[in-house]
Amino acid sequence: SYCYQLLQELNEQRQQGILCDVNIVVKGQVFKAHKNILVAGSRYFKTLYCCTPNESCDQVTVTHLDVVAVQGFTVILDFMYSGHLVLTSQNVIEVMSVASYLQMTEIVQGCPSSGSFQVELFV
Repeated sequence: SYCYQLLQELNEQRQQGILCDVNIVVKGQVFKAHKNILVAGSRYFKTLYCCTPNESCDQVTVTHLDVVAVQGFTVILDFMYSGHLVLTSQNVIEVMSVASYLQMTEIVQGCPSSGSFQVELFV
């Protein structure tokens, strides 16, 4: 479908660093991303990145998120670019903690059961 192809293209751009306008640093590890994807997926990032009319929004931003776990953030960032959430018994607490910090209430409230996005559970 078109939506899947669009997300896939954006994810490939992220992985190659194409048109990325934000670097998220989590415990020293750098994640390149696009602000528009982060803002669309997280109230935290929306609050952080939405500019007022007097601010410049055309520069690369570096954001440090050392209060979250790298593994959990990786899963959440992959989810934002794919709509596919991979939860395991090893990562579920970290992923939920990151989702809570980033104010992604759909994940925190257990929306996976509603079918609005795809979840894989591994024990």
